[in-house]
Amino acid sequence: MRPLSLIILLLLAVTTYGQVTITVVESGSDLIMTATGSLDTTGLTAAGNTTYSPYLYPQNGAVITGANNAAATYYSGATAFGGSFGTAGFTAADAGGSGDLVYVSAFYLGLPQSYIDGTSLTSTNTFTDKSFSSLGLIEGTYVWSWPSDSITLVIGGSAVPEPASWAALCGAMGLIATGFRRRPRQSIPT
Repeated sequence: MRPLSLIILLLLAVTTYGQVTITVVESGSDLIMTATGSLDTTGLTAAGNTTYSPYLYPQNGAVITGANNAAATYYSGATAFGGSFGTAGFTAADAGGSGDLVYVSAFYLGLPQSYIDGTSLTSTNTFTDKSFSSLGLIEGTYVWSWPSDSITLVIGGSAVPEPASWAALCGAMGLIATGFRRRPRQSIPT
């Protein structure tokens, strides 16, 4: 097997879990909430199944992303960051949300039913005619964690890429560099 093929095979075989990052940014007169990443639920206890719709509840430190009426399993055992991320009460996202459900609060974590650890989670929601000010959001970074993973909420600014993204980028750059490397040609005596 060629060394380049071996490197590619090893990169594909590595399973990495990373945190989920939820970002909330102002875009024109709206708020846009996105979630990306994957999770490891080791150490959490499945506590039941229900359906959720996306919302922000800054005063209670709770957030849900994804499609409306999404079926979910909720888990106990996550550790809250210990407070709120704003002053406003419950605000539902617009009905057109899409993607995977991610729910986190002081007591529970919610994920799509039958979620498999390491599976990519992605969602987007819009809050029309809302701003940080109208929802009393406090710009900053908030983290919910448990022994095997975490969820980071970033309000304003930009999120830091998760470590798995950096590792994939570095691996890809290494493969590209290896591909451009040329072996020295041997001269054939005539």
